[in-house]
Amino acid sequence: MPNADSIYYLFHLRYSDNNYSLTDLLYTVINSKGNGGRGEVQAVFSPNGRKFALAHSAQSVTVFDFDRCTGLLSNPYDIRLWPPVVSGRGLAISPSSRYLYVSNIVDLYQYDLYAADISLSVLHIDTYDGFMPPLHTTFYQQKLAPDGKIYMTANNGVDVLHVIHQPDSAGVACQFE
Repeated sequence: MPNADSIYYLFHLRYSDNNYSLTDLLYTVINSKGNGGRGEVQAVFSPNGRKFALAHSAQSVTVFDFDRCTGLLSNPYDIRLWPPVVSGRGLAISPSSRYLYVSNIVDLYQYDLYAADISLSVLHIDTYDGFMPPLHTTFYQQKLAPDGKIYMTANNGVDVLHVIHQPDSAGVACQFE
């Protein structure tokens, strides 16, 4: 989470009294990585600091409201992934904090975090086309960069990245390549 000095911290996430607080996140992430076929996990704060998203299982991504003053996570909203993802899901949130991008090995989806029902706002952006220079350039972890674009790695050692050029644009207008 960025603070006023652009320093990033990793906190722990804890649930009690119908609220989540940042106390056990590290435990959650470590126990999800490669556990029972659940695959890797990615977590991300929105650029405005009001949302936190966590891909924590093969079936869902949870989006929370985040209070930067208290560190509390509240109003968990599960986005059910179908079909379930075996491994390699990635997350990023657009610069305006409106769109959540969720990738699995072969597909990229966009969700509107401003929608009344986030799950129903899903748009399929693209499917992996089989490109191999020489390894598969599948879809994997994502990161919002200082230039306002989202960059995505493959799940192997290729030297190319996927790019979402206009992540604040809806649907295919986001210009994914």
